[in-house]
Amino acid sequence: MFKNVGEKIKVFSAIFFFLLLIGALVGAIIIWSQRYMDAKFIIGLGTLVGGFFVALFTALCIQGYGIIIADHEKNDVSDIPSKKATDYNGSLFNDMDKNNAMQKAPKSVPASGEWKCPKCGKINQNYVGTCGCGEIKP
Repeated sequence: MFKNVGEKIKVFSAIFFFLLLIGALVGAIIIWSQRYMDAKFIIGLGTLVGGFFVALFTALCIQGYGIIIADHEKNDVSDIPSKKATDYNGSLFNDMDKNNAMQKAPKSVPASGEWKCPKCGKINQNYVGTCGCGEIKP
């Protein structure tokens, strides 16, 4: 039942197109058969042409979905092993180490507007007058 789903969807899109086209034709015939209607030819023709384009657009959307599914079935990726994350050195790490590796490493050189504590080496902003270790800004 679930084999070749993409091909079944493509066949369904063709059937659906013809059903909508028949519906548009029946609608146009009903409009043309009305006795007391002005401009029934134009309205019936608009129903027929509009129904054709709606059927075509809908069938093409379903057809495209079927093509995507068929392509996915052809390129089954279930046997490909999952890609493992690596750190900056290229070595593998697990999920527990991932959180530690993703944290920012402390900067060693202060940027403009920062100062480095001579006692502990922590980088502080210029507006900070005392480092967390208690050392006063030089």
